[in-house]
Amino acid sequence: MEDDPATLKRGMARVRHQLHQLGAPVDELGFPTWDRKQLRDQIDFTTRLEWARTADPVIEAVPERLDAKCAVLAHADSMCGPGAVFATNTTGLSVTEIAARSGRMTRAVGIHLADVDRLADSRGTGVVEVVSTPVTENTVTRDMEGLLGSLDLTPVRIPDLPGFVGAALTMGYLNSAARMCAEGYASCADIDTAISLGCGLPVGPLTQADTIGLDVVHDSLTALYQRTGDRMYSPVPPLARMVSAGLTGRKSGQGFHHYPTPDDKDTPDRVGAIRRRTGAALSVCRVGVVGSGVMAAGIAEVCIQSGYPTTLVGRTGTTVFARLDTEAKPGTILATTTSSLSVLDCARATSRPHDVAGVHFFNPAPAMRLLEVVRTPLTTDHVIATIHAWGITLAKHTVECTDRTGFIVNALLLPYLNHAATLLHNRHVTPPVIDTIIACGYGHPLSPFQLLDLIGLDVTLTIQQRLHDTSPESTLPPARCLEKLAAAGHLGRKTSCGFRNYHTPCNPVSTRPQSALSRQPLPPQSPWP
Repeated sequence: MEDDPATLKRGMARVRHQLHQLGAPVDELGFPTWDRKQLRDQIDFTTRLEWARTADPVIEAVPERLDAKCAVLAHADSMCGPGAVFATNTTGLSVTEIAARSGRMTRAVGIHLADVDRLADSRGTGVVEVVSTPVTENTVTRDMEGLLGSLDLTPVRIPDLPGFVGAALTMGYLNSAARMCAEGYASCADIDTAISLGCGLPVGPLTQADTIGLDVVHDSLTALYQRTGDRMYSPVPPLARMVSAGLTGRKSGQGFHHYPTPDDKDTPDRVGAIRRRTGAALSVCRVGVVGSGVMAAGIAEVCIQSGYPTTLVGRTGTTVFARLDTEAKPGTILATTTSSLSVLDCARATSRPHDVAGVHFFNPAPAMRLLEVVRTPLTTDHVIATIHAWGITLAKHTVECTDRTGFIVNALLLPYLNHAATLLHNRHVTPPVIDTIIACGYGHPLSPFQLLDLIGLDVTLTIQQRLHDTSPESTLPPARCLEKLAAAGHLGRKTSCGFRNYHTPCNPVSTRPQSALSRQPLPPQSPWP
């Protein structure tokens, strides 16, 4: 149901496109032949809202503008019977306010489908957030959950929080990726590739934004920013300019990337990328790895397996760089694998800062395909070209960025995980609820709290604090529960206890007096499985 014929026509095309994804044979009108009669009987396309008179429920999915949503539901209220249930598909607006202005305060809920395209591809095996207001009748919420369950969807009950869970986390993450691209830290293609390979996600954030629709993303961010005042949700200016120009993503054929056909599922053409400066790559004959930890050993293993004579020694840091400067022969490239320190600071500790770059491997180095190549303002083109060429010989996919805290992956991933931990502050949701929504609804191979425990809460805390120190306006401070768990020595898998308890009893890294932990909102032994 749409309000004008042109929009209705686009909606019909989108329905046919989703049906094609099911892989069934189709007739001359584009409908599956095995389901033709059933679909003809059950699907109507109209611009007349009066057709909703006998509907139960009525689901609103108009653009993310409060007045428009309320007007549609108020009109439906004037026509539908008293038993009809109203559901809004809002992302960032208040379900309670929409319910009040619709005229059905006690019979209105919010339903937020995590990822419509992913649900279509997986034939309906996803999560739907069901949002009730303080006065929603319990029977209404239960009936909606029953309806969703009958569609092979998993309903998860969520309070009326800004963005609920999925959108609260996802919209800030998408906005951060758009900001990273707009500020020239990395290209659109490299940002998406880094997140896909570094985090194992189905698509990168900018492709995800294009798929949702940049107009939808912009409106959702605007609603969340107006509701929360959190600068994380303040839409980056290029989003508004792109939407004004009609560049709304897949549906228009152009967004952060170019799509040969609107709604095409194939890999997009990468456009808008920052052109890499090119230089002549030097020949790499020998590799020296300075360090004694797991990462250093992993890098050495990768180099040896690729046929490079490799020497593994010592530890790393800016003081080590100063010593390397005197020990290494002229022309040797000095690279740091730091996760959070400034590459430029390491470079300035030497007399040859033009030969210094960041080379960020991911753990475990032999298995992870991604290699972040970090350029400082002083790094020469031939050094960067050499590292890219060397990375290819290691069977790595290289992406390039400028020197900033967290580079690409950590700069986007860690604030996202920290935001998930922040949602626990008021105890409205628990880690299992957040993990279920993100893993099942958004297709993440590891859910937020699984990933936090795997990375280590101490590592996360250190990097997040540095990210906040360098960008306090756009990055949240470390979550309080993250700080307190780390202070108690519950660091995740490496101590067998973090946001999850991996065996009983927990083994904290250090023991502190109980009085120091007396005000912790989380008990030392996490109650979540």
